[in-house]
Amino acid sequence: MKTSAGAPPIMIKGNKFFYSNSGTQFYLKGIAYQQTLDGNLLEQQKKEFLKEKLRSIEMASAVELSNDDESFEAASINPSLDSSDFSYLTDENLRYSDPLADEKSCIRDIPYLVDLNVNVIRVYSINPLENHDVCMNALSEAGIYVMADLSEPFTSINRKYPSWNTKIYDRYKSVIDSMSKYNNVLGFFAGNEVTNDHTNTDASPFVKAAIRDTKAYISEKNYRKIPVGYSSNDDADTRVPMATYFNCGDKETTADFYGINMYEWCGYSSFFSSGYSERTREFKNYTIPIFFSEFGCNLVRPRPFQEVEALYSPLMTSVWSGGIAYMYHEEENKYGVVKVDKNENTVKKMDDYKYLQKAYGNAKPKLLNIDDMSKNLNTEDLVNCPDPNDVWKAAQALPPTPNSSKCECLEKSLECVASASKNTGDFVKLYGILCHEVDCSEIVGNGTTGEYGYYSDCDEKQKLSYILNEYYLKYYRDPQSCDFKGQASLARSSSKKSMKNTCDDLLLKKKSGKQSEDNGKNSAEHVDDDVDDDHENGQRSAGNNLKVDLIVELAVIMAYGIFKLTF
Repeated sequence: MKTSAGAPPIMIKGNKFFYSNSGTQFYLKGIAYQQTLDGNLLEQQKKEFLKEKLRSIEMASAVELSNDDESFEAASINPSLDSSDFSYLTDENLRYSDPLADEKSCIRDIPYLVDLNVNVIRVYSINPLENHDVCMNALSEAGIYVMADLSEPFTSINRKYPSWNTKIYDRYKSVIDSMSKYNNVLGFFAGNEVTNDHTNTDASPFVKAAIRDTKAYISEKNYRKIPVGYSSNDDADTRVPMATYFNCGDKETTADFYGINMYEWCGYSSFFSSGYSERTREFKNYTIPIFFSEFGCNLVRPRPFQEVEALYSPLMTSVWSGGIAYMYHEEENKYGVVKVDKNENTVKKMDDYKYLQKAYGNAKPKLLNIDDMSKNLNTEDLVNCPDPNDVWKAAQALPPTPNSSKCECLEKSLECVASASKNTGDFVKLYGILCHEVDCSEIVGNGTTGEYGYYSDCDEKQKLSYILNEYYLKYYRDPQSCDFKGQASLARSSSKKSMKNTCDDLLLKKKSGKQSEDNGKNSAEHVDDDVDDDHENGQRSAGNNLKVDLIVELAVIMAYGIFKLTF
């Protein structure tokens, strides 16, 4: 398979980026490049998906398929295509538009990106099932690199209900697998603005665990050492402790680079009045590359982009490695530099385009050579993690590496499992009931205390099945205790003997406690041969390890998770 050859890989030394072939310093002159799916396109794709589904189950003859709404409605109300069935969202093209897979648009836009003096594009969601060769190779020949987010809208670490689980990890690995062959992949973002103020700092350990595990995965697969980092917002309370948190501790767990979405400079301002001077002072001793992962306040239109001159001047280049302007396409949010007519496939430059083009063209920062890096730059020294306080409450202990084998074994071992319900309201009620009756602590992760339930890394349906099974066992396997109006059902009998050798060592003993992170490895005790006797004779107390407020929160968390899993 053909891979990019034009742009040499970028490497990191200290707090700078360098071209790997020449050792010359690399500054990001970037732009965000991803168009939001509009509602009309999403609806049309939904229709096409449903029509294709009809064909695949050989029912096309029952409904005359045409482009008119009446025919579509007839297809939609077919019993096999219940209106509550949102499985069409499992097609990643229906959740977002992957710009690197859109060859026609990519080839159309590259001359404009080159004309803008851009050398990096940021892409927020990539479909790993698509082929990206044409676009990535064309970008490489143009000297343009890609900074790619690993998440996508329905598979990401959510700040309100953080989890680092098998589903998200599989998503991250699939993106890495699909993109690692391209030399012009500059790096991966493991998260974007997950923690965004003092109320959700508990989400950061989950992102840091994602960085740890994706870095380890890249190494295990013998891929090129592609950097993995994080993109944060510019919150006054958490800005410094969060940046320190992602740069502290062992190198296996720290970010390779750090981005800040920076919108402090609006219109006609200056280095000193904008806040840039304070930010530069705050990060003067930062030991990994730091840059603006987004910039371009739009309170004044057209945007003059005066901040670009400051960003690439000696006032800032000792600390910052450039930035990524937000964004290429003009949309309802009014941040674009071009207007794209999809019907005509034409691009119209806006005034913002001309200002950014000139600013990037005039930016000529002093370039170091990798050999010029100070011998006294102690970037290998470990950075101390921020102490917890009233604002910063993220634990240093991280969630374990998600273990698919363990979670699959768990699912196989259960007698009562969750059904494929779509009613999230019922799930809220169900979790409220269950977590008052059984101990839910093994499926919960707490990023403040650093305690993570043994099955907290499993996907949402597996975790729901776990507590349904606990409830079923508590009530002596009464079939009526495994129903909940059809939301639970008895699993098909499986041969536990065939599971024993592969699964016994992965399943949790009933008397073991929660686990804390230990280099990403599970440290809890494991199941022994009399696990079934433990289930029958050692009933759980009624949620005595969970406070009422945690139960309520868990109900919302899990309902949200099931919503993401099934929608």
